[in-house]
Amino acid sequence: MPAHCDALGVSFGILYGLSYPSINAIIKKSLLYAMHRAIVQKEVNAVRDYEVLYIIDSTLEEEAIKAAVEKFSGLVTANGGAVESVDEWGRRRLAYPIDYKTEGYYVLMNFNSDPEFPKELERNFKIDDTILRYMVTVREATKKAGESA
Repeated sequence: MPAHCDALGVSFGILYGLSYPSINAIIKKSLLYAMHRAIVQKEVNAVRDYEVLYIIDSTLEEEAIKAAVEKFSGLVTANGGAVESVDEWGRRRLAYPIDYKTEGYYVLMNFNSDPEFPKELERNFKIDDTILRYMVTVREATKKAGESA
């Protein structure tokens, strides 16, 4: 057991009137539990399903829009994820003007990846000037045909 845990055990023993061996046993069990929980949590959260809806500036040419869609799909696969589907909704009127623009090109992409990747994807959306808005969400597991609501 590390030296700082021994010192911690002695100080707790003095404060709470517990014997030194019982404090060390408590500390050892709590450290083992914390390590086990971290390992299990990492295994559970290995891959998640996500969906992202993003709006591209519609004043761009078709080739530039297709390049932007391919860029973000490629970013998912380059970081170990898998793109399940890309649904291009096309040009639509925005609910309110964004940077004096009233139309945008909507894209819905479903993918699965590690839980750390969506932050990287959002960082890339923020950097790209052609993206007007975006939203990344965790998809809920789809229910099987026999399950009731």
